[in-house]
Amino acid sequence: NEAWWEMVRFAVSESRRLGLDLGIHNCAGYSCSGGDWIKPENAMKKLVWAKGDVQPETRLGFYRDIAKVETTNGVYRFGYTCTGKCCHPPPPGQEETCLEADKMSRRAVALHLDNVLGGFAAHGITASSPGLKFVLMDSYEAGWDGNWTDDMVEEFKRRRGYDPVPFLPVLAGMSTKFGEGPDVGFREDFWLTRSELQHEYHYRQFKERLNAAGFEFHLEPYSGPFDSYEAARWCDLAMNEFWEGTPFWEKSACRGGRDWIVGPVSRAFGREIIGAEAFTGYPLDDPFALAPRHLKAGLDSSYCRGLNRLSLHHWCHQPLDARWKPGFSMGPWGTHFGENATWFEPGKAFYRYMQRVQALLQQGRLRTDALGVRTEVDGHFAMDALPYSAFLDGVEATADGKVRVKATGKTYPILTTDPVWLKWGPKHLLEKQVRAKVDELEKSGVPVCRDGKLDAALAKIGVKPAFEILEGASGEEVLGLARQLGDTSFFFVANLTKSPRRIKAAFRPPEGNRWRAASQLWFPETGRKCRGPGAEDAGCWLTLNAEESVFVVFADRAGELPRPE
Repeated sequence: NEAWWEMVRFAVSESRRLGLDLGIHNCAGYSCSGGDWIKPENAMKKLVWAKGDVQPETRLGFYRDIAKVETTNGVYRFGYTCTGKCCHPPPPGQEETCLEADKMSRRAVALHLDNVLGGFAAHGITASSPGLKFVLMDSYEAGWDGNWTDDMVEEFKRRRGYDPVPFLPVLAGMSTKFGEGPDVGFREDFWLTRSELQHEYHYRQFKERLNAAGFEFHLEPYSGPFDSYEAARWCDLAMNEFWEGTPFWEKSACRGGRDWIVGPVSRAFGREIIGAEAFTGYPLDDPFALAPRHLKAGLDSSYCRGLNRLSLHHWCHQPLDARWKPGFSMGPWGTHFGENATWFEPGKAFYRYMQRVQALLQQGRLRTDALGVRTEVDGHFAMDALPYSAFLDGVEATADGKVRVKATGKTYPILTTDPVWLKWGPKHLLEKQVRAKVDELEKSGVPVCRDGKLDAALAKIGVKPAFEILEGASGEEVLGLARQLGDTSFFFVANLTKSPRRIKAAFRPPEGNRWRAASQLWFPETGRKCRGPGAEDAGCWLTLNAEESVFVVFADRAGELPRPE
């Protein structure tokens, strides 16, 4: 409504005045893509069926027939209807009409974008009048049952080369006359088709339309019925998330962020800024009682996994008088930052700490050891990864036996693949093509790790970790990463434990060189700088207080990095 747009215009003008980067969600609420302009014919759809001539389920008055199909249990009538999924939280009064757009339909997503961009333009918000910089799509929370679209049969035929209709009983949990092998193959082909449609018509179309209008597209590309590696390709800034405390997707001692997909894919495409929805929390985790001391270890762990641009969850604007505390919040969710936190004034040091760390971690590039092809290697963070679609035509072997990403020119000494490939055959034609490409690169002299034991494979070809703890702590107690800016190497090292640690660590020069100058220690908690230890290959000693972090900087010229003031 107009009152809401008035507030948006004010926020945009203030952002322009203050030189801020303002972003806005792409829909009502925070997930995922839709609005009251999406009617049932353009909403998310699902396959439905009933035996004989019985009318299958119908929602929102929308139903379309597909075909009658013979199964081993008789003849079934197949069709599709709406899922009924709405954006959430929807605006008041739109709980059943703020529908999610069909993510597999170019037409439906285009309609949604027409309304989003049209709304901006109608209220004077354009890229030519700065203030709004990006549009954010949060993590996918639109459900997994949206498995059909108007053009599914035609799209499937075009992409997979055969008619999916005789196999529809497989999606209903039944078997067909073709047998188990073809049924399993169809299930994999259907999943691939479903994923490709979302990558192309949802994520790619979002990036192309937003960029054409002068805006960036920021995306949390996971937790949905699609290939997250492929989705992470289609954005300007990919974001993950980490929650307060020990995130539920991590091992108990690895308190960090969801960097497995977002960071590696972004870096492989040359995007070194890795975003994060930071400190999200469950309702009972933060009864307005958490303070920086509860947050720092998880924060530093996430920095060490490659995150370097945080969006705090949450910091709500407070329109009421200061006497009304704790004021507005995002309901029970998240960690409560902002001026009404009891620790806000002394806690400004915590914000300065985050500012200093991110100012440095956004410089240069992360030193990575390996390129993965749509793969995760447990416990190894210094790697990049490409989705299948970009890998097939996007890489080549170099004359000295490395694998090179054509788009960025970045080279890697080793290629690593999904270890599951050793146990199971390729699931579909695309995977067969990718495996053939891996074999081709290996024949050209590129080392390939196929069993997931990447550290051992790197050691075999003489590649040592950029940062390695030799004595004094485990790799889960003290973490570190290495970045490179020109001739300057710098390492972020964090003690995650609640006790001091004196560690012996090895800081490896890039490309087999030797350090030409002594190191400096930069302490981001205070901005203090001092002379650091030597960095012989045998390792050097470093003392860290409880939950303390430090930058170890090797620079021939002192002015290359911004000083942590």
